[in-house]
Amino acid sequence: DFNLKHPSSIRRTISYVEWSILTVYFLLFLLNRSETNYSSLPIPTYVRLAQLITLAALSFLFPINRPIWQRRAYILLEILAIMIPASFGIYFHISLYFILVKSCFLLKRKEVVFTTIVLGIVWNFIIAFSLPRLIEFNRANLTQIIATLDNTNLIISRTMIENTGDYLTVSIFVLLFCFVIVAEQKSRQKAEALTQQIETLAASLERSRIAREIHDSLGHSLTTLDIQLELAQRLYDKDPNKAVDSL
Repeated sequence: DFNLKHPSSIRRTISYVEWSILTVYFLLFLLNRSETNYSSLPIPTYVRLAQLITLAALSFLFPINRPIWQRRAYILLEILAIMIPASFGIYFHISLYFILVKSCFLLKRKEVVFTTIVLGIVWNFIIAFSLPRLIEFNRANLTQIIATLDNTNLIISRTMIENTGDYLTVSIFVLLFCFVIVAEQKSRQKAEALTQQIETLAASLERSRIAREIHDSLGHSLTTLDIQLELAQRLYDKDPNKAVDSL
């Protein structure tokens, strides 16, 4: 697992990113509704709303400090919330990448690599499975789609809305994720500085302990020896034998 110094700040930042992405995605869903848009049909509409509600609910449950099986189950639910709507032709690419970001914080590195590979394979298969439905819808509404091409202002406005939504989604994702990395780096630097201070303090305390032991034990012994030598010096002239005993 990744070594996180401040999991609460990581959880909060990731939640902000996800809420921003879901908000932009919902606004694009409302602005792009038209008869020539497949996602405006009843079933795709219900599927997309269910997807938004599910992802919004899961965003409040980011289990960064939970047991590993709960983190795996969380990632699996996120994947299903993306893959099931994709089988109906409802694609949410940016959220797919965001799941990989979450897995980096929740799963082990080998599991992250495995999830990335499997997710890419399954995603392509689901797109291949759902494309015939979209092609059939476009064929059935070909006349209306061609009619919309004559409306230059409509095309420009839709293109601007889609590009703006894509830019906002990606930029929010990149910026806030970079903020997470920078915050983690600063926290690591502070932790290293604090560790250095603790090591310096520990060395100072050890020196003080050694000094106290020298003062209490060796100092006492040296004082005793000094007294005995002084006694031996005084006895040397009067009683050399006792002086030798003192020495």
